[in-house]
Amino acid sequence: MLLNRFWIPDLEVGRVLKIENLKATFDQDMVLRGIDLELKKGDSLAVIGESGAGKTTLGLSIMGLLNGNSRGKITFEGMDLLSLPEDDLRGLRWTRIAMVFQNASSALNPVHSILDQVVEPIIQHRIDGKEEAKARATQLLADVGLAREKVSNYPHQLSGGEQQRVLIAMALAGDPDLITLDEPVSAVDAASRADIMRLLRQVGERHTMLVITHDISTAAKLSSNLATI
Repeated sequence: MLLNRFWIPDLEVGRVLKIENLKATFDQDMVLRGIDLELKKGDSLAVIGESGAGKTTLGLSIMGLLNGNSRGKITFEGMDLLSLPEDDLRGLRWTRIAMVFQNASSALNPVHSILDQVVEPIIQHRIDGKEEAKARATQLLADVGLAREKVSNYPHQLSGGEQQRVLIAMALAGDPDLITLDEPVSAVDAASRADIMRLLRQVGERHTMLVITHDISTAAKLSSNLATI
């Protein structure tokens, strides 16, 4: 199924991501049916679709987490992600490509503090030592608006909006070239939604961003280009 695009992509100049005829199948059921899209550096594209349309599958495919189920071509800065070995994909995740998952309460580890969970990807994917990683994680959490006194808390001690801020900090930890947001405010209470949207607009000013959502209002506020799936 070809995405119905309301934008006209430029040619090769500054291209970050290009997807061609992407298909994904689970248990012989085809979830994605020939997706085509592309993003240039600095773009913010929203992909809109109903529940079950395959939006999350699209994001996971870009992260290289569904290679056994995906066919087609996903070219990221000249590299075909679907043909890369797992070791190479692991080197790209979080440092070059990151994703803010939909359900923060499920994405966060309940037995580790918030600070430790942001420190971990910094240590794994950057050259920082432990103290440097801790300082960077603390600054990232401050940058996304989490109160300093809460950085040592566990996920269950935070509100949904605070948990979402933590996921955003984790996605930013490796300073990636491309960030995918999966339903970024669907699980956030109304009181926190405006703050999270402002934060995400700031993220979009510094990063190429793909927003996958069912909500056209969210799409319009966070992106300059729209597509449907």
